[in-house]
Parts: sequence; structure tokens; C-alpha cells
Amino acid sequence: MNHIESLKTVLSKYFSFEYSECLRILQDLNQDISLNGISSDMSGYADLLLEILMSTEKVHQNHLELSQKGNDFILAYTHVIREISNILATLAAIDNHPKITYAKIYYLYLVRDLDDAVKLIEQNPNYDDLRFYQLAATIYMLNDLPDEATFYIDKAYNVSPDNDETIRLKKRILKLFKNRSQKRISSARWPVHMVSPESLKEFCKKHIVGDYQNSNIDLGTQPQIATIGSCFANNLANALGSHGINSKTFSLGEEVNNTYTNLEIFKLMTQNQEKIQVSGENDSTTLDPLINESFIGEINHFREYLCNSGLLVYTLGVSQGFFTFDDQPVLIKGTGGVDRTAFTKSIYRNITVGENVSNCKKIISLARNLNPHLPIVFTISPVPLARSFDTASAVTSDCLSKSILRVAVDELLASEIKNIYYWPSFEIAKWIAPHVSMDESKHWHFGSDDLYSRHVSSKTVSLIIELFLEVFCKIKC
Repeated sequence: MNHIESLKTVLSKYFSFEYSECLRILQDLNQDISLNGISSDMSGYADLLLEILMSTEKVHQNHLELSQKGNDFILAYTHVIREISNILATLAAIDNHPKITYAKIYYLYLVRDLDDAVKLIEQNPNYDDLRFYQLAATIYMLNDLPDEATFYIDKAYNVSPDNDETIRLKKRILKLFKNRSQKRISSARWPVHMVSPESLKEFCKKHIVGDYQNSNIDLGTQPQIATIGSCFANNLANALGSHGINSKTFSLGEEVNNTYTNLEIFKLMTQNQEKIQVSGENDSTTLDPLINESFIGEINHFREYLCNSGLLVYTLGVSQGFFTFDDQPVLIKGTGGVDRTAFTKSIYRNITVGENVSNCKKIISLARNLNPHLPIVFTISPVPLARSFDTASAVTSDCLSKSILRVAVDELLASEIKNIYYWPSFEIAKWIAPHVSMDESKHWHFGSDDLYSRHVSSKTVSLIIELFLEVFCKIKC
């Protein structure tokens, strides 16, 4: 069977939902093209590949109809689209035919990678085809670019004013942008398709950490980084060390890693050493249960390290805590099951957004008393609450706790404080890893390494660390 016949077979089987056979043929075809070149005119490949891509929406509609009738929902047609993209890339390396470019633009439209689609359209402004004009108009419309959408739909209208699709698009564009300011609006879309593991890192670079690529942090040739907070801070310090970067962490258990406890730690770090009493007769109520010689020694060592660091990474853990009846913060050591008699003497509640913002501002000030102009990167731990109190669900309490912290950090970044940043480790673990394509998703789940549901998978942690090293430390992983 020659290449063209193979693509015709894929097209026929595509409508029959025979995805495994489609994938097998496409993978074999791509391999054969890579090894032996092409067996006919390039436009023939492009036409068939484009026809398969353009059939996707109809196939998807068939899926929905089957599902509504009670049939099992058939998955994996996105894998077929991905294999077509691979073939397009192989063909483009042989001859970047205009029709191949058109098919690539259609693929980018399907996966809603609109920015890259716009770039390809701009590189091929003279492509003369009615369907191309309609596609370009649609892409610009979806990307909130009214002038360009109007330009291309007018070209389509000039070619075929009676075409039903052209008329429909023209009405939609006119309605959508009627009386609308031509001011450009920046927008971002949620990805339509699940993310493949192979492209996950590049996806995160483009859709998540792109805003952080141009940070003004300069760690120099011999960087020294301090981290404080929950397990992410510890994971980061270990990863930095494995890459030869001097790092040190001050780690707290998740159940006590709130901003009140963190603030007391920074207060202790800025006191003269002789004022920290092992007996607990210091100004803190929050840290009393933790004060001992070992803890004080750890604080003193971390203070010395922080004074000479080029960056502080501060991981916020939870936004819940215990308070006295006159609303003073109290740390109950061992909230997992130790010393619970103190519960009768305190109130358990959420720490508000305003409290967290105020505490973080004080922490920044104290840290910069030790190290002026210190850059600080805030992160939020994706590790869920171990338990919550006075509620029936730790799951909903965890959502509320993390949401409060995320809003607090956003308000903090909107303030006039200079040289502070946010790193979206929480979003990568909570909202991107669960969208990895199904054949590989089990490796990215919480607990995939040890079946413990609160543990972020090692693959996710590695991805977060690699991206952090590339953005802030300029280390390619």
C-alpha cells in the first residue's frame, strides 16, 4: 500500500472510531517517510491530512451523540491528531509546501494554539484559498484580533460572496465586534486537548511560566539560595544541591506552616541571639512548643545563611491555624494527634487573605533587614491538608485554604513592594499534571510513587524543579 492509499485508509477508519488501526498506519507511514521520502506529489499528502483534520469536529460530534444515547464515550482521537502533526513536521522538513503549512495552521487551530497559528498565517500572507481565508478569519476572531479577522473574511467574501460558511462567519464577526473598541485585549485560553508527557515541559513554558521568563533576578556565577516552608522548599534545596548550587532549607511540617508561624521564625532570626530563650520566655506565643536548643541552633544557622544568599524561596503551606480566645496565634505541636488537650483552650479558624498579606509584608521587611534588596520568590505548596477541624471535609477545607493563600500572594504582588515574584508550582501540580493524556496520566497522579494520596509524584516535582532552574538559575535540564 502506498502512502496516499494509507492516508485514505486512515480517513475511512477514522469515522469508524478504529483509532488503534489509525495510529498504527500513521506511525508506520511517518517512519517510512522519514526513511524513504515521499512516493507522490506533496499536495496529495496535504489534501488528505487536511481532510482528516477537518473531519475531527464531525467525529467529535458523533462521540457526543453516542454518549447521549448511553454508549461508552470513545476516547483517544486526539492521539490521531497528534500523529498527523508528526507527519506534517516530517513532510515540512522535506518540502515546506504551502498546503502543508495550511494543514499545520488547521492543526494549531484544533488544539487552540492560536498564537502559533497567527504566526504561521503572518508568514504566509499570500496563500490564496477560500478555506484558508475562512480559517484565518476564525483564528483571528478567536484570538480577539478584530481588524485581522475582518480583513480575511472580506477576502473570503470577495472570492465567494454566496458561500454559506463565509456569510455565517461574516455575520458572526460583525456581531461580535460591533461597537467594540479596537483596543487589543490580551487573552489566554485553556488548552482544548490533554497534554502529552513528551510536550508537557514545553507546554508549561508556554502556558504557565512564560510570564516569569524575564525576571530581573541575577544570581551571579556562584549563587546561594535559601528556601523556607514546606516540602517543596526542601525538594527545591535538594535539587539545587544536585546541580552544584549552594542551598539551605528551613523546613516546617505542613500542619504548622502558616504565615503566623513563619512570621515568628523571622522575628526570632532578627533578634539578638542572647534574647532567644530555650525556656520559651520569648515574645512569641506561636512558637513556644517548638523552642529548644536544636530549634534555636537551626534558626541561627539559617539566619547566617540567609544574610549571604542571593535569593529566598518562601513556600506557603496552609491558611488555617489555632488562636487564643483573644485571637492571638497559638501553635499546637503535633496537630496530627499529640497534645490535643490544648484544643479546649483555643479556636481553630481560617487565616484571612488580609492577615496573610500583612504577615507576608512583615516577613519581607524582616528578611530584608538581614539582607537588603533580597529577591524573594513565593510559592504555594500543592500538598493537601493532612486534616481539618470543625468541618466534615478536609478536601473542601484544603481548597479554601490554598485559594486564600493564592489570592493573598496575588494581592502581595500587586503591591508596590519591589523584587518579589511568584512561582506557579501549585498550578503545575494541581491543574496541569491531572490533564496529562490518559495513557501516561497514572505517573503524574498524587501518590503514584507510594500510593500516599498527599504526596506529589516525583515526575511532577522534577518538572517543577527543572522549570524553576531554567527560569531563575538559567540551568538547562
